[in-house]
Amino acid sequence: MSGEPSPTFAEPGFEIRSGVLSAEDLEAIKAEVSVDHEISRRTGIRNLEKKFASIARVAVDSSVVPIAERWLGGEPRLVRALFFDKTPERNWSVGWHQDRTVALEKLMKLSQPRRSGLV
Repeated sequence: MSGEPSPTFAEPGFEIRSGVLSAEDLEAIKAEVSVDHEISRRTGIRNLEKKFASIARVAVDSSVVPIAERWLGGEPRLVRALFFDKTPERNWSVGWHQDRTVALEKLMKLSQPRRSGLV
């Protein structure tokens, strides 16, 4: 895995990387955030990091944070984690889009504006 951001990140606003999380991390997420889990029986879940410890751990993981730092600078923080269970049986029409507004718990003054676009 290269430490540098993908040159294609700027256009689509996302990047696909392999080997960032361990197999154990992925299994923990799959076990906790499964469609059989009581919370996951709905079509979507907001604030996953507050409901699932495995998601909260990934948000501060030493293999994930440096990737975000390369794009955002400073100390990146998770502000939104969503889960959608879109299956053929549970589907709804929403065209591809990128959310550009984020609801925050509190307003903070930053010494420098941060770049956005990390998904």
